[in-house]
Amino acid sequence: MKLLDIWNKNKKLIKDNKIVFSNPIEIKRKPDANHPTLKSFIKSIYKDENGNLKADVWEKENLTWLNTSTYGTPQESLVQKYSDALKRDFGEVEGVTDHDYVTNSYHINPAEPIDWANKIVIESKMMDKSTGGAISYIELPDMSKNLDAVESMVQFMYDHILYCELNVKRDICYRCGFHGTIKIVEDRGKHIWECPACRNRDTSTMLIRRRVCGYIGDSATGACQSRMGDYKARVEHTDIPMK
Repeated sequence: MKLLDIWNKNKKLIKDNKIVFSNPIEIKRKPDANHPTLKSFIKSIYKDENGNLKADVWEKENLTWLNTSTYGTPQESLVQKYSDALKRDFGEVEGVTDHDYVTNSYHINPAEPIDWANKIVIESKMMDKSTGGAISYIELPDMSKNLDAVESMVQFMYDHILYCELNVKRDICYRCGFHGTIKIVEDRGKHIWECPACRNRDTSTMLIRRRVCGYIGDSATGACQSRMGDYKARVEHTDIPMK
């Protein structure tokens, strides 16, 4: 199966002269012998066991007529369609399709317990493979009372990576006056925002903003369930001991 056929089968898109990809780290870690199409896809994308993207793959697939670049996409609402398609086509593959979201771009899975500095260092090595755009992030709690730590993180980012964000949380529940982090709970298979103080679930009476990958989303505008699953799974990287 040719590269384009595989990408179309998995709801990959070619637009704006970019060929987009997501979750290569997960797919590379978990190739499944029972899924030959997935293995073929991996071999088409990577040139070595370290997960380096092939620079010459477009020429081999007769795509030299395109002015192409690779782009680790934040997916937006595509994450729902892509997650559903992977489960449909490949079944449950441990570490790849056994959760209800697809990891953005070349990022480490949001649920993986890794400290913020190592996350930055690892993802920085993928940035030259995403020439159409490269954005990383670290997930943090409210840091308003620890600005010295924020300054140290920004300096580390400046020294080690091209582009990285600090995702901080400072939500408000207007019903009870709670200020802090409003959590996502699961109710009958659906992800829902819930105030930890008064159990309010009406997002029209809350201020919740989250950065996915370069974009800040507001709970009032809603998000698909796969994106909510991504939010719910994210660890705060300051909680993980430094290695």
